[in-house]
Amino acid sequence: MKPPSIIPVIGLAIINGMFSPLLALVFALQGLWYPFFLPSAISLVFALSSLLLSTLYLMVSGLPAAMYERLAGNGT
Repeated sequence: MKPPSIIPVIGLAIINGMFSPLLALVFALQGLWYPFFLPSAISLVFALSSLLLSTLYLMVSGLPAAMYERLAGNGT
């Protein structure tokens, strides 16, 4: 991937994490993933759950692309 094209991909992942319908579920399950030593401020939990969903979005969307490159033989 060219370096200039990675910026829109990360921006799209951040927007998807902020407006994902799964955000309420991740926010509700904060007891499972949120560390106990951090303050439980609503804004911090919201930001970290959005970041968690953004990272998950990038990992899940990269898997089919990597599988296609592997099967098509375009990988190095």
